Parts: sequence; C-alpha cells; structure tokens
Amino acid sequence: MRIRTFSTVDAQPTLPALQWDLAFHGDAVDVRGRAALAMLKAATKQQIPCGYDIRGSRTLQLNGAKTTRKELAAQLKPAQQVLLEATTLGFVELLHLLRAAHDQRVEGVDLLYVEPQEYRRDVTLDTPWIREFSLSASRRFEGVQGFVTDLSLFETRPGRFVTFLGYEGARLVQAYEQLGGLTQWRKYAIFGIPGYAPGWEINALANNVASLEQHKFDSVQYCPASAVSGAYRLLESIFSEGGGEVPMIVAPLGTKPHGIATALFLIEHASYQETSLVYDHPERSLNRSQQVRRWHLYRVKFDYR
Repeated sequence: MRIRTFSTVDAQPTLPALQWDLAFHGDAVDVRGRAALAMLKAATKQQIPCGYDIRGSRTLQLNGAKTTRKELAAQLKPAQQVLLEATTLGFVELLHLLRAAHDQRVEGVDLLYVEPQEYRRDVTLDTPWIREFSLSASRRFEGVQGFVTDLSLFETRPGRFVTFLGYEGARLVQAYEQLGGLTQWRKYAIFGIPGYAPGWEINALANNVASLEQHKFDSVQYCPASAVSGAYRLLESIFSEGGGEVPMIVAPLGTKPHGIATALFLIEHASYQETSLVYDHPERSLNRSQQVRRWHLYRVKFDYR
C-alpha cells in the first residue's frame, strides 16, 4: 500500500487540481465541513451522502437508505476516481467505504481532510486553564461487523492493545470500564505529536496521563497528528513485533488522519482475527471547531499482488 500526502500551508485550498467521478461525504457540523462540501460540489461528478446507523440497524446508509455490503460495492468500479470526504465522514463510514473499494479492487482512493483552526472548549472566566472540550457525545464501545475479535479465544495468548489518543480522556476511561481481559495484554498509547498547532499536544497528554498510569501502559509513542502514512507504518511496526502470531486490537480515539491509518491497517490485516477494532461511535457536536487551518489530500494506492 502506498500513501501520498498533499497539504496546504494555510487555509486556502491550494491542493492539486483534481476531478473525481464519485465522492462520498457525511454531514457538515462546522465551518470546515461546509468548506469541504463546497469543494466536493465543484470537483466531483456525483456526490453520495453516507452515514452509519448506530441507533438502529448498525449498517451503512447511502442517501438515507440502508445499504448492504454488496450494494455498496456495486457503487464502485475499478477505473473510477473516488474521493472520501474525511472531514464529514465518521471513522466507521470510512472503514466500510475503504473496505468496499479494496474488495472491488479500485486502484486507489483519495481522502480529503480539513484541519480546524481551533476546537471548542468548555471554559469560564473563573477557570481559563480548563482542558475540557465539547467535541462529541460518547456512546458505548461496540464492535463493527467484519472487524470483531472474540477475546475469549486468546485468554492464554495475550496480544497487543493499541490506542490513538486525543483531547477526550473520558473515552479511554470508558473503554476500560467496558472491556475486560486486557490486563495481561501489552498496551501502547499513541499521541498526535506534533499537533495541528503548537501546544495542542499538551491537551491530549494532560487529559489521558492518569489513565495511562492507572492501567500501566507499556509504551507511549508519538506520530504527527496529520500523518496517515506515519501512523500506518507505526501500526505495522507494532504488529510485526508479534510476528503476526498474536492478536492486536486498535482503538482509534485520536485524530481523523490516525483513524484513516487505522482503517487501512484493519483492512489489510482483518483476516483470521489477527487484528480487530474497539470503537465508541461518538456523535460529533455541532460547531465543534472554528474556521480552517490547513487542507490535506491523502492519496492511497492499494497493492493487490
């Protein structure tokens, strides 16, 4: 798999002048989402709204209608130029769409992501130092069809638990409240450092350090917050430590680029329950961020040899 990254130096969308046959997108909840959808409208022949029905069928929906894996695959053709608008799409939607493109042997997929200039924070005049952010409403952790591992199969063969971490420390707390059987597993935490802006990494570190100490994480590692290729290589490196013979669970609780890397990694290694996913399906808050910082275009080329 090859991943190339094109990034702007500022808020102007000066990315390669490309046109796409087909684009999938979610709902815009803030300014950067609306800016991304405006670009899609100008640069794509067909746009399809996409969402994951977490409250009902636990399936992907296209244009508001329940869609099977086969129906989704039928939307994709190997010769198409496909764009996934990752600013507005959630992690689970990206995972399903990337898997469908891989199953259909699409040569490659582009992913667009727009960084926020600033995240919304819960702060008052009395507590200007507070590091709580209004980014999402969390839900229970539960599996995603096709990426679930039965942990009871590995009671005598502990594996590796890897989590990308962001501002919302409560998500890791909730993961441990719900997930049992990870005590003997080797545990890795990955932070987005450098962050999108200088000093942002302090928020993620401060909001998660107590949980890392409590649950005795074996390794804390770092990867730039906007790096898909770097995060993908890091996952591959951790996986190779076990020689591919021990299970590995990934919890993408950090940045969207790290979530994209997680999805690509899972697609490559999901067979025979060697890797799996734990995820809490957060609901993004309205106006969770302010303005646009930078634009990124990630170009993924699959290797089918």
